[in-house]
Amino acid sequence: MSPTTDRIAVVGGSIAGLAAALMLRDAGVEVDVYERSPQPLSGFGTGIVVQPELVRYLMEQGVELDSISVPSSSMEYVDGLTGESFGSVPADWRFTSYDSIYGALYELFGPERYHTSKCLVGLNQDSEAVQLRFSDGTQAEANWLIGADGGAL
Repeated sequence: MSPTTDRIAVVGGSIAGLAAALMLRDAGVEVDVYERSPQPLSGFGTGIVVQPELVRYLMEQGVELDSISVPSSSMEYVDGLTGESFGSVPADWRFTSYDSIYGALYELFGPERYHTSKCLVGLNQDSEAVQLRFSDGTQAEANWLIGADGGAL
């Protein structure tokens, strides 16, 4: 295998990995994402505030914010045991779920260069490239490697 100019491997295909891959691809870099899960990810939580940087990027890509989030005008603080309200504060935020953010980013990136069932077990590098080895016996090569992997499940 010979290295390809400006080719980056992202290990970890969750939100951080997909966001990095999309930004790099938008900059003209060839990017592959390697995710250890055998299928696209889901079910990691709700009540996530959509950050302004993500809002801006998704809007630039033509994603309708109402399709992945709901707006709020205030935040209320409630005792989880008694239900007693401690007050509210103005909060012009949008809330979403992991599945909504991940789904939007995955759709923008596409499945062609998103490789599932790729658990990284080793790597080597020289001055030109990084060689990745996966638990299924396959290998890949890139000029750079970005680690965007979360904790083990």
